[in-house]
Amino acid sequence: GVSGGERKRTAVANELVTAPSVLFLDEPTSGLDSTTALSLVETLRELCDSRGMTIICCIHQPRQNIFALFDRLLLLVDGKTSFFGAASDCHTHLAGLALPAGKRLALPKLTNVADWILDLVGDPELAKEIADGWASGGANALHAQIQAMIRQSQQAKQMQQSNVTNSTNSTNSNGNSTKASNRVSRE
Repeated sequence: GVSGGERKRTAVANELVTAPSVLFLDEPTSGLDSTTALSLVETLRELCDSRGMTIICCIHQPRQNIFALFDRLLLLVDGKTSFFGAASDCHTHLAGLALPAGKRLALPKLTNVADWILDLVGDPELAKEIADGWASGGANALHAQIQAMIRQSQQAKQMQQSNVTNSTNSTNSNGNSTKASNRVSRE
């Protein structure tokens, strides 16, 4: 028969056949052993980098080297945004929150950042403070990041649709200067 991991990888591959520009995946690593999960996420990362594909997925309890492969993280607590930004910045954001009574959050040594985040949002009182902290200061940062992402997307789209003209000057065998133009169309 077909294992759960083979079924999961086949489902992801089936979605990739049409070469979508955006791919939504629901827990693509669930049911996979850690090595296979890492391999799958590395492949997804490569697709983002090499093909410009956007992949959006929810993932539960990724190990550290898998978490490090994600560009952006949207952390939801009870359906409310509690963080949105570079995944690598979430730790800094959480550690910098001003909680009641001057309490600060600190990542314990030898702890996976993703596990620490899940531990924090698993505490209902702390989760509310994290969500409130984002609402008071992070929303402005979120707006700025969304605007930056929109600009990047528009610039990429313009580059894909524009024609690039490269002009080069060269000298022919008679010593006369000639101008050659190469028109390159990017699709």
